[in-house]
Amino acid sequence: MSDYLFSKDLEVQQRAEEYKFLQQNASTLQNNGKDLIFRIPLTESQVAQENLDFNLSFLDGVVQQQLAAGKPAYDPSKSQATITQEEDTSSGLIFTPY
Repeated sequence: MSDYLFSKDLEVQQRAEEYKFLQQNASTLQNNGKDLIFRIPLTESQVAQENLDFNLSFLDGVVQQQLAAGKPAYDPSKSQATITQEEDTSSGLIFTPY
């Protein structure tokens, strides 16, 4: 397991950290943590049955409090860089096959 903790693949590192946590804390978790593994939804129908809130509406109250306190509203244009297609690609990378 320790080899995976230092893997170059970040996904492998994350999984190793999660398993390490479960291993170290299994005795403090309900049913030794087995419910965490077996309750993970794997299919779309299982996800639908869990009624997961992908809009995070449970945070609406917190957001409203912060707005009332004078915090700036969320601006989606600041969250991600926009990628535009340049018209002139003669000086850029060529993505067509040779």
